[in-house]
Amino acid sequence: MCCECCKEISKDECCKTGLGAVKRSDREKCRFNNSREINCSIDIDSCLKDIFPEANRWDYLICYNNKAFFVEIHPANNGENIKEVLKKLDWLKSNVLRKVKCKNLKIYIYWIATGRISYSKRSKQRKQIEGKRIKLVSFLSV
Repeated sequence: MCCECCKEISKDECCKTGLGAVKRSDREKCRFNNSREINCSIDIDSCLKDIFPEANRWDYLICYNNKAFFVEIHPANNGENIKEVLKKLDWLKSNVLRKVKCKNLKIYIYWIATGRISYSKRSKQRKQIEGKRIKLVSFLSV
């Protein structure tokens, strides 16, 4: 269902089975309880680079257990990182999420930190991120 709902996001050849579209170096940040339920993945950043060459593009879509996980792998150690990720989120909402065709599809937005997260759980930065419905984590674990 998820892959079908998201097929208009990019060209058909960009949609890979399992984690096939996720760079090997980024796969270690993504942990799934049942890897057989990873439906497909899209490297949004690479696949839409020609169409949006100057944009701050989101990294990946991973469809798992018929849920859509939009994943950004990015440092989380200063205020500039938040500005960058929020720009990417605006782009994601304007150019990608509106192409998701199924109304009942559960959508999750994750920022997976490369390295240490320097924002405490009670900080205003963390509240700003969570206010945008972004889950900031060290690893995606579902």
